[in-house]
Amino acid sequence: ILLVGAAGVGKTAVFHELVRQRERFDLKENEFWATSGSRLIAGQSGFGMWQERCQDLVKEAKKRNAVIHLGNLVELLEVGKSEHSSQGIASVLRPKIARGEIVVVAECTPEQL
Repeated sequence: ILLVGAAGVGKTAVFHELVRQRERFDLKENEFWATSGSRLIAGQSGFGMWQERCQDLVKEAKKRNAVIHLGNLVELLEVGKSEHSSQGIASVLRPKIARGEIVVVAECTPEQL
């Protein structure tokens, strides 16, 4: 799910309201998590470490039927890239999202889109 809107219009607030009203939308069985690209790579020093962390996130999210709020879409596209790899977090998660293995919420402005 991609929430698109100008800065400060309440994209994150919409997600928080969904969590608050999850029973109304028949989502009481779902867990809701929030993280970001920066948090996923924090403390990871070796090549492949953040990719493993992403795989663990996917595995746990599938097991717990979690909806993951990942924050800014542009950050997800850029974080994780290095001189050794052009692959960011979004590239790693994209196939899992496309196959419906996990449900992800991200945000961006119309300009970023």
